[in-house]
Amino acid sequence: MKATSHKTALEIEPVPSIVLRRHPVATFFALSVGAAWALWLPLVVLQDRMPARTGFVLALLGSLMPSTVAVLLVARLHGRHEVRRLLRRLLMGRVGIGWYVAIVALAGLAVFAVWVSTLLGRRLRSSLSPSPGW
Repeated sequence: MKATSHKTALEIEPVPSIVLRRHPVATFFALSVGAAWALWLPLVVLQDRMPARTGFVLALLGSLMPSTVAVLLVARLHGRHEVRRLLRRLLMGRVGIGWYVAIVALAGLAVFAVWVSTLLGRRLRSSLSPSPGW
């Protein structure tokens, strides 16, 4: 009887499909646009009837789809080691810490401005609903 070696799913090298190998950019665009619009379509169809939290989650997830699809396709085409390499390059700091502080401060300033406007009596309006007068 021959002994067989069992590999886990993480040890098996990825075997991309023929379409993915031949047309990686077209596959990326098709998958990312399709997945994003699958999440955004309820926002378009339901408009004002969509609860605010659900709408925010769907908008956020739809916006994250291109990055998610890119990481998944890199994993499928080149394996986990290339995903690690890609993410490592994304996390390398190429600017000084002062720029990071400035970005966080500007985001905090925007939140502070909204908070002050609500204290002064301005009603918040969902960014997904059309503005009055349109």
